Amino acid sequence: MAAGLALALVTLAHCGGSDPGSASVTGPSAPDDANGPSPNPNVEVSAIVVSFKLDPRLRSGNYGGDLWVTPSTYTPGLGSGSVDAKATVLDARRQPVNIVARWTPSDPSMVTVTATQGNEVRIEVHHAGESVVQVTAEAVTKTLVIKAVQQNGLLQVAISQ
Repeated sequence: MAAGLALALVTLAHCGGSDPGSASVTGPSAPDDANGPSPNPNVEVSAIVVSFKLDPRLRSGNYGGDLWVTPSTYTPGLGSGSVDAKATVLDARRQPVNIVARWTPSDPSMVTVTATQGNEVRIEVHHAGESVVQVTAEAVTKTLVIKAVQQNGLLQVAISQ
């Protein structure tokens, strides 16, 4: 559990781009240890883990910091068109590495991705429909399928990976 939590809590720094529909995210120059990504730029990327910030209204009253989850399908609260997410790039040993991840929505009129703080991005869903967001680091791509429907006048969003 602690290793999974450490992986989910890796902090990365934002490297801005000019395209408002995408965000590039990169990691810090940290020593290679169990608590941070490897700084070796020659590491081969094997996977990308996308995590979503759990809505604070769904936690207990105890403050424990932000909680990140990595379900196959994430569904924020009804009516919420905003989702905070982050990508952790992994090497062949499944260790986090400092590699830039690029978030690219297929339909920027429906979905926009904006860097918020560190490696975190905010995915904004503007209306009902279906779109794809590609999260890419080197030759590895993770595809997020975003489906949104109007339900009783509220937007219901589901993000599958």
